[in-house]
Amino acid sequence: MRNDGKARARVRYRDLSGVVRQLEAVRQSQTAAVRALTEKVESLAGSAAGREVAANTRMTTAVEQLLDAESADTRIRPQTLVTYRRVAYEHVIPKLGKLTIAECTTGRIETFLQNLASTRPGQMKTARTLLSLSLGRAVRHGVIAFNPVREARIPVRQKEHVRALTAVEVARIRDATRGRCEARAILGGPLDYFPMDVVDLALATGARMGELLGIRWKDVNLDAETPTVTISGTLIYGENGRLARQPFGKTRKSHRTLLFPTFAIDVLNRVVKPWLRTTECHARLSHRAMATSYRPRISIDSGDKSGQRPVLIG
Repeated sequence: MRNDGKARARVRYRDLSGVVRQLEAVRQSQTAAVRALTEKVESLAGSAAGREVAANTRMTTAVEQLLDAESADTRIRPQTLVTYRRVAYEHVIPKLGKLTIAECTTGRIETFLQNLASTRPGQMKTARTLLSLSLGRAVRHGVIAFNPVREARIPVRQKEHVRALTAVEVARIRDATRGRCEARAILGGPLDYFPMDVVDLALATGARMGELLGIRWKDVNLDAETPTVTISGTLIYGENGRLARQPFGKTRKSHRTLLFPTFAIDVLNRVVKPWLRTTECHARLSHRAMATSYRPRISIDSGDKSGQRPVLIG
């Protein structure tokens, strides 16, 4: 207590450069002085050496700072940012967001990742990447000595054996799809074989669903002696939640030209020709993708959801 009746709180503070100095705060009461001094120390700890994070920074803040940094990086694909944000706000922040960086131990991260892997193995990998990048920034800023994500053990998934479908299995898939289309018509819905067309094109090309629905008419060459289709892009959900065509595939090997079997040519002739009645129409549609602009009609993850025929998107 000072002579003027005010309370003083003092503490010795050692910064990142190793320099020890005395800090103090003077207030009307001892409680207020301690609170003010605590805020001063936290402010120094958070801003030392220009750091954006500190040991007491919540993981919510750390992850959101990472997302902002990744958004500014032109090398990151839009679809990757969408995936990062979805996993961050659906899994990482709800489970770990209230912890501070210092509290994110390897054990806590390992438990979180193992629990997520049991239900969402694909999203677990993305969550691990987000945590590793977020805590990696903390390491670079000198907040923590090592990245605890690196030591976290996660379940190793056994790679499934990939094999080609047999003729019997292909017939069953086509029969089941046709039956689904016709069952909808029996229940009063429109008779639409578009899901059947998608299945046939998938069987013909082996393309991913996003690649398949991202095929443009200019990518198809039916006039050649051997008809071909070029896979040159894929459909993605943008940050606004709308479907858009990405002019490149998931990997470097995604761009490829495939031969078209006869049954696939029949599908394209049946689906495409109604839209290609004039030269002007052909020029207008040649750059558009075979997909829908109305999101609920098609999921690029699992194909058509409602059986409604799509319209072309720009």
